[in-house]
Amino acid sequence: MATEILVNDGGAPARILPFFASAAVTGGQAVDIVNGSGTPDGQIVAASAHGAAAVHAGWCLTDTAISGTASIITGKGIILNVFCSGTIDEGDLLQVTADGSLVPGTTADAGVAVALQAGAYGSTNTLSRVITI
Repeated sequence: MATEILVNDGGAPARILPFFASAAVTGGQAVDIVNGSGTPDGQIVAASAHGAAAVHAGWCLTDTAISGTASIITGKGIILNVFCSGTIDEGDLLQVTADGSLVPGTTADAGVAVALQAGAYGSTNTLSRVITI
C-alpha cells in the first residue's frame, strides 16, 4: 500500500517533476539537486549537508531506487506528509536535516515548511503534515 505524501492536489501551484536519482530516496524525504561534489549536475539525492554544492528541490513523491526516475513535488503553499523528527509544535518553522527529514529550526532563511500538526517523534523519522513555504 502506498503512503500518501501529497495532501492537497490543486489548490496550490505544485509541480511534480521527474529527476534522475543518483541515490535511493524514500517518498516523503526532502531532496536536493546536486550540482557538484562528484555527482553529475541535475540529479537528486536525499537532502543532506552538501552545503553550497546542493539546492533544496522539494520532496520525493514515491520511493525511488538508485538510478531511477524520481517524481519530485515542488512549489509553495503545498500541504504534504513529509518525514519529521524531534519535538514539533503546530506552527513551527521547519528546516531540512542531513537525512532528508524536517526538524524545528530558528534560521528563518533555512525554513522550508511550517508544521500543521504537533508530534514528539524523537529521533524516529515519522510522516507529519506540513505546508511548504
